[in-house]
Amino acid sequence: MYYEIISDKKCELGESPIWHKNTNNFIWLDYLKSKIFFYNPINKDIVEKKLDLEAPLGGIALYNNFKSLIIAHKNGLSIISLDSFSMTDFVHPEIGKNDVIYNDLKVDRDNSLWISTSHIDETEGKGSLWRLDKNKKIQLVDKGFKVSNGPAFSPCGNYIYFNDTFTYQTYMYQLPKEDKGKVEKKIFYKFDEEDGYPDGITVDEDGNIWIAHWGSGIITKQSPSGEILSKFNLPSLNLTSLCFGGANYKNLIVTSATDGMDDKDWKIFPESGKTFSIIREEKGIKENAYVN
Repeated sequence: MYYEIISDKKCELGESPIWHKNTNNFIWLDYLKSKIFFYNPINKDIVEKKLDLEAPLGGIALYNNFKSLIIAHKNGLSIISLDSFSMTDFVHPEIGKNDVIYNDLKVDRDNSLWISTSHIDETEGKGSLWRLDKNKKIQLVDKGFKVSNGPAFSPCGNYIYFNDTFTYQTYMYQLPKEDKGKVEKKIFYKFDEEDGYPDGITVDEDGNIWIAHWGSGIITKQSPSGEILSKFNLPSLNLTSLCFGGANYKNLIVTSATDGMDDKDWKIFPESGKTFSIIREEKGIKENAYVN
């Protein structure tokens, strides 16, 4: 598979790539360094900024008609203006829990913000999946995760895919037709250990599920029924997340990490920590912005 390395800069833990269509930028974070990166695939420019937020950072979501970002960090979620980079507090569903950290953020087709959390030491099942609706009403959807990653949404918006990373499992949640209905959950797929831990996740316009795997350098592509359609290798041991973007949504961006690597790992995966661009035939789905 042909890929391009966007930059030689290595992230200790690159995370949460997202496409910002209004500025023609891919945006991602270095989770452990409180850094944010902006990459324009047209002119190849990269801008790096240090954020005044306490690490670890979590996910990124688009906000307010794409004029701002929501970024998760150690002390909750904040709104950051893309013009001034001024910050305001937003929500903090895990307030008072010093052993829980935020991980991923995604906005669904109905303008709800989904928030995943994990145990800070990754040893106890204290992570959760939250839903913040357009009226800022918070709902606990699921809990009991050591490390959670995702979610991603089917093209129709009726299904959510979510990784319970340390069990090698992807769950599928079916959303109720009514707001007060029950969210149904089932195991969508359980990966083999040799595939590595399922980490970040995205969905293309055909409903195929793409997952970046930590510890193997693998990306998997699955059909909506769970069949493994393809596996792709990149020269980075710990792939963390991925998203589609660009003018035609066919540019797949993949983040990675150097965290936890030893000398043997570096000999096998010399490009670890870098961010990759892959031009695909498949087309992604545009990201929604949370508006309240």
